[in-house]
Amino acid sequence: MMNKLIPVFISSLFFLSSCGTMPNETEYPLILKDHSLSGKIWDVKNSQFIEKAKLIEGIRQSDFILLGETHDNRLHHEYQSWMIGNLHKAGYSALVAFEMISNAQGEVIKDKRYGSSGALIEDLNKVKTTWNYESLYKPVFDSILQAGYSVLPANLDRSTIMGIARKGEENIPSHLKPYLENNALSEEQKEALRNEIKMSHCGMENPHMTKAMMLTQQVKDAEMADSMMRDIDVKKRILVAGSGHVRNDRGVPMYIRGEHNDAKIAAIAWLEVAEELTEVRQYAERWGGATMPFDYVWFTERVDRPDPCESFRKHMKMKNKNKEKTDNK
Repeated sequence: MMNKLIPVFISSLFFLSSCGTMPNETEYPLILKDHSLSGKIWDVKNSQFIEKAKLIEGIRQSDFILLGETHDNRLHHEYQSWMIGNLHKAGYSALVAFEMISNAQGEVIKDKRYGSSGALIEDLNKVKTTWNYESLYKPVFDSILQAGYSVLPANLDRSTIMGIARKGEENIPSHLKPYLENNALSEEQKEALRNEIKMSHCGMENPHMTKAMMLTQQVKDAEMADSMMRDIDVKKRILVAGSGHVRNDRGVPMYIRGEHNDAKIAAIAWLEVAEELTEVRQYAERWGGATMPFDYVWFTERVDRPDPCESFRKHMKMKNKNKEKTDNK
């Protein structure tokens, strides 16, 4: 029975993202505006809070700027828009790659110049996608177009990811295999990633599911890194992705540094506050270390969304029922 459920578990790769939520049509309110950390920016290296201007000053010389988000938090997108606009004002010239844009979508928008975010979104939607660009990413696209930056894909097509999840390493695109071979995770990193996947999927796991998710996570990180390094001499790069992808210890930065050891990388994560967590060290513990695996952390209000684990359990229950019906036909 468990083997029959493996495809069901694999499909859950697209239900919960690396940061634990998936965008949907419902907009939930933001809460905890009065939390003691909400709105504050933490400089991880220097262990101090800084102002917005200091953040821009600290990252403007970077070759790669990685913007980590919680996908369904509209405030994160507003802050990303603010950051891109202010980097442009500071003379930063860049291309912007998105986890939320696949290579197939990239072919549709390639070499096009857009006068409005609406036209860009219209073209992105020509390829089937689960991302709601209009409600979530329009402010980011607006700031990019106003700055005169170009938009790039940073993700594999869904069919490719599903193929890797089902069949394993043999389905990894050839251009990504060197990244994985040259930047193999340590046993400690593998265990940390395994625990992260288990936690983000509400404790539901089996060895096949976990192995598939670990592999696809690494492949997606490698693809995002590769997208940031194509034609590296042309312009600097910005990446918009889930916070789990931009962590310095085993995410996209690891693969970039594997190719360019001297690359200047700034990884910024917008993290939602939790009512019971009022100290920075408590958030570091949630990310599995004494310090958070980013260069800067911008704390924000959180979305008052339904319990994602309850939604996940309902999702899996429905998948299981549908699978059983299919098997009994």
